[in-house]
Amino acid sequence: MDSNPMSRMIWQALKPLLLGKILYTPHTPATQRIIHEVNRTFQELGVFRDLGGMWEEMKPKVWDFMENSPQMDVIRTLLKNNITASFFHTQLANTDWTVADISNFLSKQPLEQPGGALTWREVFNETDQAIMSISRFMECVNLDKLEPVSSEEQLVNRSMLLLEDRKFWAGIVFSDLAPNTTDLPPKVDYKLRMDIDNVERTNKIKDA
Repeated sequence: MDSNPMSRMIWQALKPLLLGKILYTPHTPATQRIIHEVNRTFQELGVFRDLGGMWEEMKPKVWDFMENSPQMDVIRTLLKNNITASFFHTQLANTDWTVADISNFLSKQPLEQPGGALTWREVFNETDQAIMSISRFMECVNLDKLEPVSSEEQLVNRSMLLLEDRKFWAGIVFSDLAPNTTDLPPKVDYKLRMDIDNVERTNKIKDA
């Protein structure tokens, strides 16, 4: 990726988002309540990382069901029977599908369908590619993003170290929270600290 200037530029822009840390201070029972809710959002994205493994386990079963199961064979037979095909034709009257379309879609024949008709194999293969692409992408994402620091000064120092490898996303400094309380005020004041290179200038925003 680093050998291509365009890829390198895109990676440099995305790296803080994918691998970057969000630092926060202070680390108190009250801020932990907030961070817990934020962290839950990131952890829920972990299901996409596990999706590839789950799909690899299910994929042969899905293929075998579509290709060899008696249930699918019954459906294929019914679609080719004149009496039941007439019933299906009535049910499909207000759709863009015909009985022949569905029969071709579910066909066991791996040959190219007439007129480039869509088959379940194509849907299966496209689904496989999409799931595995998402899973591989999520393997590049660090979901353990939230890291506490003891003070705003420590936040700045830690962020400078992370910036050397472009692994700093943002810093959150919570204000006016008692050290040992678990109660949150009706309004929580905070400020964000970010790398200046990743923040739009105020005058640029106004000009837009």
